[in-house]
Amino acid sequence: NTIIAGFKTMNIAIAIIVLAWSIGLAAEKVGTAEFIVDTMVGSGVPGSFLPAIIFVAAAIVAFTTGTSWGTMAILTPLAIPLGYELSGLSVLPVLIGVLFGGAIWGDHSSPISDTTVMSSIFAGSDHIDHVNTQVPFAGTAAGVTLVGLLLYGVGIQTVYVVLPLSFVLTAGAVLTLNKLDARRKGLPEVMPSVEEIESGNVDIDAIENGDINGNNGSHAYLSTVPVLALVVVAGYLGLLFAFATLGG
Repeated sequence: NTIIAGFKTMNIAIAIIVLAWSIGLAAEKVGTAEFIVDTMVGSGVPGSFLPAIIFVAAAIVAFTTGTSWGTMAILTPLAIPLGYELSGLSVLPVLIGVLFGGAIWGDHSSPISDTTVMSSIFAGSDHIDHVNTQVPFAGTAAGVTLVGLLLYGVGIQTVYVVLPLSFVLTAGAVLTLNKLDARRKGLPEVMPSVEEIESGNVDIDAIENGDINGNNGSHAYLSTVPVLALVVVAGYLGLLFAFATLGG
């Protein structure tokens, strides 16, 4: 019975993936990627904004075709020669990074991506619900990335400005969106932990009735973050700045 039930689950997944591949193949055959790149590059924007353009183009192509590898294969021969022609060798590492990042973002967010389909099927969730839960998180990261690339385009190309600003923007966006979403749903901004609920410090019935006053959870869970993790993150950022300095 377990094997038969597994086969039934796979049938749904395979059907969705085959249909998704059909859509992706159709988008590829009609030249979606080339059209998007030609349209965005032909808009007359300065070459310094090319990384932002390639990031957006890669994200759109991957989202519409449902494949990151295919997007990389399609856009790399277009973006790299174009970047070299407009800005020389210095922009190529940035272009490669944003191309791969945009492609992965589009694949991660696309409802016709095989990884998205398989994740929702085997998690037992509704496919569109699964997509809807991914997009806000991925969209926040993409938005911050795009801001950084626009700063790069206007001439602010130092990692000492763009990277810290990206951290601040990410933290600010997460806190703001969390506050707005909690207010929209009538939930506490900080959900109480199991310990707080069991101790009786939080009135669950009041929360269910929309009364969240005094029923916010605490940030006590942050105290359990291992010091080693903080050291690793600090070390990583230190190495990043060191490489940026030596490279400059």
